[in-house]
Amino acid sequence: MVTEETLPKLLLRNYEMWGDGKIAMRRKDFGIWEVFTWKDVYEKVKYFALAMISNGFEPGDKVATLGDNDPELFWAELAAQAAGGAMTGIFSDCLPEEVRYQAWHSDSKFIVARDQEQVDKVIKIKDELPLLQKVIYWDPKGMANYNEPYLSSFNAFLEQGMEYEKDHAGLFEERVANTKPEDIAVILYTSGTTGLPKGTIASHRSLLRWSGEMLAADPLVTGDNTVSFTLPGWIVEQLFVYCNMMMVGTTMNFPETLETVQTDLREIAPNILLYASRLWERLNSDMQVRINDSSWIKKLTYNLFAPVGYRMADLHMQKKKPDLLWRSLYAIAYLMLFRPLLDKHGLTNVKFAYTAGAILGPDIFRFFRAMGINIKQIYGITEIGIGTLHRDDDIAFESVGRPVGAGKNIRISNDGEILVDAAHCFDGYYKDEEAYENAT
Repeated sequence: MVTEETLPKLLLRNYEMWGDGKIAMRRKDFGIWEVFTWKDVYEKVKYFALAMISNGFEPGDKVATLGDNDPELFWAELAAQAAGGAMTGIFSDCLPEEVRYQAWHSDSKFIVARDQEQVDKVIKIKDELPLLQKVIYWDPKGMANYNEPYLSSFNAFLEQGMEYEKDHAGLFEERVANTKPEDIAVILYTSGTTGLPKGTIASHRSLLRWSGEMLAADPLVTGDNTVSFTLPGWIVEQLFVYCNMMMVGTTMNFPETLETVQTDLREIAPNILLYASRLWERLNSDMQVRINDSSWIKKLTYNLFAPVGYRMADLHMQKKKPDLLWRSLYAIAYLMLFRPLLDKHGLTNVKFAYTAGAILGPDIFRFFRAMGINIKQIYGITEIGIGTLHRDDDIAFESVGRPVGAGKNIRISNDGEILVDAAHCFDGYYKDEEAYENAT
């Protein structure tokens, strides 16, 4: 699908291909959408990478990110990869001790944190991180009186990179050219439910291959909109949002806050949407409440046309083709009922809808399918990327679909363990060869 073999090389390709002509990212801030073209992204990444290099960042070094999703977080990730290093994403709700363990175990030399809350966590454990050189924050609110020498605002750090380029022209492009498919791109940490979290290594080759497998099953095109709100420490965010942007030029959209995701969706109108099962359940509940609280004429419209949608959903699940009469009735039902409902929640442009985590109840699948949203269950873990996926024409509520990608076989052991035989799995556990050998 792509000839470029690493994420930084894809950045260079996209910059040369689209420049200021296409939008790469959009962020909502104080109710206004801020737009970043591929030229903007390229320059932010370039100067951030050069600033890190000027502060001693070498190929193979690590950067930890800490905070809710924002463009700066992904610029830092891509800058680390462009400079020959890797990113590890620390979840924003981690306690200082959890931050310390992941930053220490990953050998992170830099931490890129969102705001005062996250910086305070790092300050508490800074003395326990001998490799840590710099802490860069991108939201300066409340930081005016912080004078620790290792702290820097994001913008000030970019200015360092601009100054460094004056005497090191071409260095960024050289670092990008030297990146290799087998280089570590990310280290993603497991939940640690059976012990200390393990750092799962994914190379550029792994990320691009796994993302390519999903794109082969459900293709996206340049300009399609995605929503970024699940943290990059989760493999699904890396594949469905970050790698999609890099590989085909989709646009990453950042809601104003985690609490406004569903309200911001109407303005984003995403083409691909991944929700945990609880979010689909909440959305279903919100829609039902809206219907119950509506006027009598709207309730009448729902009672008239909802059965048409459910009939079409049932035929789809049974793999039966509806006749002309039902197709005509559904066209009217969609125009009168379903499209306005979808538009209220920003779902009119959704081509691919996914759920992950706990199994979604069949009534939720059926409700959204009646409106034309074909939710598909996926199963994936950091070690294999996306393992299984429902296909559009083959959705069984009680399953998580069929294997994704060539050469992938899955079976259940006698002990109930899921066994995966894949042509390409993860690249190891950081500092834990024994665990890797046991897993593979």
